[in-house]
Amino acid sequence: MEENLINIKLEKEPELKASVISKEELIDRIYKGESLPQDKRFLSVEKGGVFEYFDLDNLTNPLTSDLSYVIGEEEGKIVGLAELQRSIDNEKKIWMKFLSVDPIFQKKGYASKIAGEIMRYVKDNNLTLEMSSYSSEEGWEKLRPLFKRLSEEYGVNMIDEERKML
Repeated sequence: MEENLINIKLEKEPELKASVISKEELIDRIYKGESLPQDKRFLSVEKGGVFEYFDLDNLTNPLTSDLSYVIGEEEGKIVGLAELQRSIDNEKKIWMKFLSVDPIFQKKGYASKIAGEIMRYVKDNNLTLEMSSYSSEEGWEKLRPLFKRLSEEYGVNMIDEERKML
């Protein structure tokens, strides 16, 4: 009797990667050497982009040289990002303006991975992290427990939108 063999392909879980990149590196990834964005996911949400709060004008504005980004990647594709800006009044303070994950990739741990990379960066550079007061209340309420836990775990000073040290 001949047996039917079924080949089961076990797919490896995609590796979640997070890293800090410069404004220029993000420009290179979005524009790919062209004058218009080649990755349309970075357009405003109203124009079909996927990263809430990301503003392409901030990225291309020559006055915003103090920006850096923490990106979450899956197989070389940026699926989440956070924007960090150095404080103009205190060089040891960095402001997290937003953290956003492409809706297709939400609920996969990217926000946590990006938040952990932010904390590592803040700790390694002996900075204080200040959270944006512009985030939606709903968004910040979701992230607050994560950032509170990570700030304690990494030993990072963090100021929330109410200007209270956590």
